[in-house]
Amino acid sequence: MSDIVVTTNYSSKMNQNPNIVDKITTFKVRNPMLSYFAPSAGIDGSYRPHAYDLYEYGRIMDVESFVCRAFLKKRTLMFKEGYDVISNNEQNAKYIKRRLSEIAYVSGQTFDALIRETSHNLVVFHNAYVVKVRKLNSSSGKVRTINRTSVNPIAAYFNLPPESVQVMTDQSGTPIAYRQKIQTGKYVEYPASAILHLHYNKRTGFIMGTPPLEPVKDDILALRRIEESIETLIYKSLFPIIHVKVGNEKQPAKKFMDGTSEVEIATSYLDKMEDDGGIVTSERVEIKAIGAESLALRVESYLNHFKERVFIGLGMSGIDFGVGDSTGRATGEVLSESLKESVIDYQYTVEEFITEKLFAELLCESGKYQYEYMIGEDDKVYFQFNDLDVPGLIKKESHQLNKMTQGAQSINEARKSMGHKPKSPEELKQMAKELQYDPNQEQADKTTRHGINTSAKTAENAQKASAATAKAGHKAAQTVTTKVSKSKSKVGSSNLTKSITKPANQHNNSIQNIINIVDGANSFKYGRLYNIIADEIQSIDENIDINTSICDKYIADCITTIVKYRNSYNSDNVVDFISSQILSLTHQIFGATNGQ
Repeated sequence: MSDIVVTTNYSSKMNQNPNIVDKITTFKVRNPMLSYFAPSAGIDGSYRPHAYDLYEYGRIMDVESFVCRAFLKKRTLMFKEGYDVISNNEQNAKYIKRRLSEIAYVSGQTFDALIRETSHNLVVFHNAYVVKVRKLNSSSGKVRTINRTSVNPIAAYFNLPPESVQVMTDQSGTPIAYRQKIQTGKYVEYPASAILHLHYNKRTGFIMGTPPLEPVKDDILALRRIEESIETLIYKSLFPIIHVKVGNEKQPAKKFMDGTSEVEIATSYLDKMEDDGGIVTSERVEIKAIGAESLALRVESYLNHFKERVFIGLGMSGIDFGVGDSTGRATGEVLSESLKESVIDYQYTVEEFITEKLFAELLCESGKYQYEYMIGEDDKVYFQFNDLDVPGLIKKESHQLNKMTQGAQSINEARKSMGHKPKSPEELKQMAKELQYDPNQEQADKTTRHGINTSAKTAENAQKASAATAKAGHKAAQTVTTKVSKSKSKVGSSNLTKSITKPANQHNNSIQNIINIVDGANSFKYGRLYNIIADEIQSIDENIDINTSICDKYIADCITTIVKYRNSYNSDNVVDFISSQILSLTHQIFGATNGQ
């Protein structure tokens, strides 16, 4: 604590006290404005309490259910979708995450707990004070030199109770020092460089943000007084007055010889009656329960009026509190949207505070930057809440995707609009392949390759059988038709074998032409592929008649398989795959035309 706490032995002239005046003011200028809370006669060295009674607001939150629920609801919404630590510079992002882990270990408080507590103070008081503890042995950061003064790296962050903080300022309202003073009389003083002040709704000339309960405090008190009056009214009306009338004008109540009267007797009967009992009287006695009898003041309208004022002052609605009413769904969505907008504004304030005040200084302690303003936009590390309005986010992203598909912007422009990093051309090509990947098609391709291998083995076996039969010899007395048929079959089988064992250069050129056409953007792609594959089959076996409907179907299926494979698999094997597809196609057509 000696690195940040200033002793209490200070002079009345604060501008001459080196222990209090902050020396870390590189490249900064003094604010010429006069503050409403400036010292009355120069820098007199006195601490001023807050302009608002934060202790009272803390008590209101503790005892008023509407206020407590409203603040907890807002804080919960702030962290509902989570947050991220992002940067275009991956090294800087990793450095910040490592420093945050170190700070969490040293301070005994996680970064998540720190920012949640800071956000809670911001929501409740519109002010949060974070003290920086500097210690060289408890931090991996480097020592900085500012204005020829060595500054140790930050080791931990802690939140101060906003109610207990007092500020010493100059004439412009710029803080010179802070003091935390609790009700027991103990206090600790800090230089201005050791305190980070996060504020919201701060008026010009003021040194703190206006608390959210300031404009609604009187309405809350009025609502509480009305509720107390209603409670008293309930107790008065809960037990009616029992009025007993004895006699009438013509025959008034009598008085007996012993001095007792009918009124006294009726009174004694009424006193002795049980709470759940009854009483029997003559026609001379009339008993009546006197209550409000619909003559009491109707307070519902007054109660609802002040309740609505409290809800409006807190930025909430009955739907947000879970109170059912006659409000329609559309109206409820509008009211909830108002709450989201207020919470999003809190998020922006916290994001800027952590990015510019915490992360920027930690980056300077890495040794790469001397001052915060030297950190470029691409090197900055940002604290960012995830979008709270998920339905709105979906609509925005759908609009960006629609613009991309219609050619109004590129993929990287759409990614930038949606908050994503741009992709390189290689990454974009890989993404396209992943999007076109079909596991069912992969299984079908495996089945096709299995069929190709089976067909190749069948052709090989047929060739061996034909050779054995030729050696053994066949009868020459066969019809001319049989000779022609066998001749065609033998020639076709021989050509198929040659295409496997001794492929010609023309075949390799055809494969490359097929690849070029598939990768191109020609609108007549499928027609050109049909012609090349048909010519390739005809060159393998000129006796094959491809001008049939069954051949057209086989070729079309082959083209579809080749195109899908090219867009989905590694291009290193595409030549072998296309060759095997054409071979399988040739076997299919050969078998179909020869009845095999």
